[in-house]
Amino acid sequence: MKLEIKDRKEEPLLKRETIYVTIYHPGGGTPKRQETRVKLSETLKKDIKQVYIVKMRTEYGKHETKALAHVYNSAEDALKIEKKHIIKRNEAPPKKQ
Repeated sequence: MKLEIKDRKEEPLLKRETIYVTIYHPGGGTPKRQETRVKLSETLKKDIKQVYIVKMRTEYGKHETKALAHVYNSAEDALKIEKKHIIKRNEAPPKKQ
């Protein structure tokens, strides 16, 4: 899986940056939201609690996914501003026993 940042937009009033990413995944299916979140946080050198994947879309027959992410200045700002269902989607899935 390879990430390419296509565009960045600073949003100072919301204390975040909106990032548009293209994810290349030849020979595999659409990457999981959690995998993408980890990879993006490593690329940006940010704490994972500051990075939220809002949207991911894969076109039929292509091995690339376009994603929209919000990167906050702090984890506290993220929890105050980001919508609850987005926060829930970005949590790690529970481990099966």
